Amino acid sequence: MLPVLELDSGAAITDIIAICRYFEELHLGPPLMGRSAEERAVIESWLRRIEWDGIYAAQEAFRNATPGLKGRALPGPVSLGQIPALAERGRLRLQHFFSWLDARLANNEFVCGPYLR
Repeated sequence: MLPVLELDSGAAITDIIAICRYFEELHLGPPLMGRSAEERAVIESWLRRIEWDGIYAAQEAFRNATPGLKGRALPGPVSLGQIPALAERGRLRLQHFFSWLDARLANNEFVCGPYLR
């Protein structure tokens, strides 16, 4: 599974949110997951929306259309065939997601760079 963070203890963390939370616990700043309960909840909400509406759509399109994934349409130990209609549905869902995201972010200002206190 990717991503994976292997710890010195030998434990492996295979979830990006868990990895972010791990690093946030180790270091005082900058906070990755928000400073307050409200910020953490808003960040978590956005992460889930991106995951459900964007990442799952991309996975559906990619895994059901990529020739190298024949018989691997879903991850895991069971061999499952690709369904071309799911690839098309995933592409349509992804187009809708990006349109929604572009509209949602159009009037927001983002600051990238050093952590500001």
